[in-house]
Amino acid sequence: VINQEFIDNIPCQVIMIDHHTPIKIKKAKYYNPQLNNKNAPTAYIAYQITNNYMWIAAIGCIFDHYIPDFLKEIKKQYPKLMDKMSRDQGHIKFNTELGKLVTILTFNIKGKKKEVEESLKNLEKIEDPMEMLEKTSKAGEQILKRYEKLNKDYQKLIEKAKKEEEEDK
Repeated sequence: VINQEFIDNIPCQVIMIDHHTPIKIKKAKYYNPQLNNKNAPTAYIAYQITNNYMWIAAIGCIFDHYIPDFLKEIKKQYPKLMDKMSRDQGHIKFNTELGKLVTILTFNIKGKKKEVEESLKNLEKIEDPMEMLEKTSKAGEQILKRYEKLNKDYQKLIEKAKKEEEEDK
C-alpha cells in the first residue's frame, strides 16, 4: 500500500498500475481495472498502455493465472513458445516454453541482491524471448544459467518433500 505522503514527496509524474483493491490517491495517474469492475494483471495493463513487449506481458499474465486476449498473436509471433493454441493456464504454465519462461524469470528475480541486480541488467538487454531459451545472446545465456542453477536446487527440495510425504503417508 502506498500512502499519499509518499506520492506527495516524489518530484515527478507518478503512474500507478494496480490490480488489487482500488485506492484513492492524488497526484498520480492511477490505472486499475477494478475501477471498471474488471480484473487483469499489471503486466496486461502495462501492455495495453504501451503496446510494447507483448512477450513480457504474456509471461506476466501467465504468472498471474490470466489468459490474455493476445495469446493467439504470441503463438503466431513466437511459435516455439506454445506447441498448440491453448487457453488452459495450467497447460501453458507447465507444458510449454512460455510457461518455462515464467519460471526462468521468477527464479531470476529471487535471491541475493547482487545476483538479482545482475539478472535484471541481463533482462534489460533481452529483445526476444528466444534469447533465453536458445542462449542466442550473452544476456540470455546468463539468465538461463542462473535459472538452471536455482532449478537444480529447487528440484532437490521437491524430491526431498516427496520423500518426506511418502514416509509420513
